[in-house]
Amino acid sequence: MISLAASLGKGGTKINEIRQMSGAIIKVSNTEEGSKERNITITGTPAAVNCAQYLINANIERHKALDPKSCTTPVSFVPSLNPLAAAS
Repeated sequence: MISLAASLGKGGTKINEIRQMSGAIIKVSNTEEGSKERNITITGTPAAVNCAQYLINANIERHKALDPKSCTTPVSFVPSLNPLAAAS
């Protein structure tokens, strides 16, 4: 698992860049007490969601390759109830 903070960039800069590049709405949950897991919810058109998920995964893999010891936070993608909500 990767340190999500490192992967998303200082102050969320990387995740904001991914939002702009993909056109998707990306929400990252706060960690719950006693857990290191964070959920990422992506909504938008199917193309925007796929693009965002690809960019997030690519960024996580890049961080894993640079610093394997930083792999600490499980990341899971949560399907949106209405994947086209952002398109309306």
